[in-house]
Amino acid sequence: MGRSSRTIYVGNLPGEVEDIFYKYGHIVDVDLKMPPKPPGYAFVEFENSRDADDAMMVIILMDVVYGLN
Repeated sequence: MGRSSRTIYVGNLPGEVEDIFYKYGHIVDVDLKMPPKPPGYAFVEFENSRDADDAMMVIILMDVVYGLN
């Protein structure tokens, strides 16, 4: 399994990445990018692709319902 299938992109960060996604699975790595002009974004790598899929569904729902991402 490649890293890309376990890694998700998170834009318009509303807070700490780990606080948002820890409940969807074990986070292996967070590559946080904070440009000079907000918002920041991150690439979050989970231990397995199923957890990444679950977290991605949350991101999609947040975007559809709240327009957060």
